[in-house]
Amino acid sequence: MIKCITFDVTNTLVYVASAGNVALHYSNVIRNRFEPNFLLDIESANKNFKKYFKYENEVNPGYGYSKGMQSREWWSRIVKQVIKDNLEAKNTPNLFDSAKLDCISGAIYDEFKKEKYWQKYADCDFVLDELKQTRGLKLGIVSNFDERLPEILKNLNLLSHFDFVCIPSNSNGFAKPSQKIFMSALHKSGCQNPEELLHVGDSFELDYTPATALNFKSVLLKHLNGEKEKKDFLKKVPDRLLNQADFAFSLKDIV
Repeated sequence: MIKCITFDVTNTLVYVASAGNVALHYSNVIRNRFEPNFLLDIESANKNFKKYFKYENEVNPGYGYSKGMQSREWWSRIVKQVIKDNLEAKNTPNLFDSAKLDCISGAIYDEFKKEKYWQKYADCDFVLDELKQTRGLKLGIVSNFDERLPEILKNLNLLSHFDFVCIPSNSNGFAKPSQKIFMSALHKSGCQNPEELLHVGDSFELDYTPATALNFKSVLLKHLNGEKEKKDFLKKVPDRLLNQADFAFSLKDIV
């Protein structure tokens, strides 16, 4: 019997506002606080953000905690490189000196703690209330987010739903898909057996696979509305997973 449900956060419970347009938020912060005439190529910047995010994740997983890094420094490397690429493309490489880039990256890091940069998925509050208050289940977080997460969840009025939060900064630097962060969740849940814990997330590689490898129950959640979207997604799922995985297309499907 399930006694505890853990959730991934980004693209599971919440998503970046403005349809996940990270570069648009970067541009607004810079224009509002540093340089009103600054122009950021949004499309190019979003592509570069994904490229540098992937690179840092590979080189310094878990925000580099195991190497003594802090998440502010980790994110700063990404933000500054995205801005530098934009400045070079516009032939204005010296618009911001190193000190100003440090200020900009720090401001963006702090800005993203605010509620306005995040949007809760429909029925998020209802589902969490139903699971915790009505059904009496323990709820937890297993996420690769950095140490800003508790503050962000608090600002979104979500933190009180959860009994514990497992992120790299409080899990000895371990990040998904490491099984050690899931073992940390099992310990904090108080469950005696892995089968008593259900993990919900949006990634086969980071959520479903490591959770089920430890005999957790797991649901892969993809927020898709139309039937065509759902069918197109399922067509891409490998047969071995299609036959064994549990899928959900909204948080309400979990209840």
